[in-house]
This record gives sequence, structure tokens and C-alpha cells, in this order.
Amino acid sequence: MNRLQKAIDSLYKGIKPLSTVVNSIGMAAMAVMMVFVAVDVTLRKLANMPILGSIELTQFMLAICASFGLAQCAVNKGHVVIDMVTSRLSRRNRGLLGIVTGILSIGVGVLMTWQLFNYIFITMKANNVTGVLYIPIWPFVALVTFGFALFCAVLIIHFLEFIVEGSGK
Repeated sequence: MNRLQKAIDSLYKGIKPLSTVVNSIGMAAMAVMMVFVAVDVTLRKLANMPILGSIELTQFMLAICASFGLAQCAVNKGHVVIDMVTSRLSRRNRGLLGIVTGILSIGVGVLMTWQLFNYIFITMKANNVTGVLYIPIWPFVALVTFGFALFCAVLIIHFLEFIVEGSGK
């Protein structure tokens, strides 16, 4: 298992910087979104001049924020864990439970990423655009797909960690 642990460590060395950069882009999108919404609401209330297409732009920024933060949260192990139950298990049983949940998580994540990937081409072929600003939707679907793919990569690394833990070595 020592070789597997070395492989996990080298995978983390590649994925951590990438997830940090992607997360930073998501945080920047959130900061822009907050300012944008504040300006839009202020203009709407004070001058009765809402920003045209503000809801569409906010939705795009929110999608980027959410999908670009997933991988970093997973790298930091920030997702919910039921410690009350898992802390009472032996290391081996925790590893086995992690393997089962890992398989399920990877399965759902890969399925979502695959369907998002397909949706890129569906929206591109249909020439789907937003209703007000006529912005093509497919580039934003592609960005969300990238965020989910990166998240799946982190899930696979966690799965490998659970294999090491489940082996009891």
C-alpha cells in the first residue's frame, strides 16, 4: 500500500493547486456577483433603473461559484461527515464505509458530469441563449462541467485513501 499512498500524494500535489485556482475564480465570481446585485438593487430602488439582464448574469455567476468551490471543499474535507457514527468505528471499518460511500459518490458525480457534458452539446446545437441578453448558455454549462469533473477527481483520490485505510495498513 506504500506505493498507493505515494500515488495518492502525487495526485494531491497536482489537484490541490488546480482546485485552489478554480476556487479562487469561484470566489471572485461571488464577489462580483455581490457587488452586481447590490448595484442592481440600489439602481432599481433609487432610480427605478434596474440593470438589464441582471437575473441572467447573477444565475451564471452563481453556477460558477457553486461548481468551482466543490473540489476545494472536498480537498479540505469540508463536506458533511457524521462523526458521531464514524468515530466509533475501527479504522478498518471506517475505511470500508468510506469505500462504499466513495463508490456511490463517484457514481453520482460521474453521472452528473457526463450528463452536463452531454448538455453542453445539446445547448450548443439548439443555440440556446438567455432571454434578455441573448448570451449563449453552453460556455457556462462547460464551466460547471469542468467544476464537477474536478470534484470527481478529488472523490477518486479520497476513494483511494479509503482503500488504504480499509486495508488496515
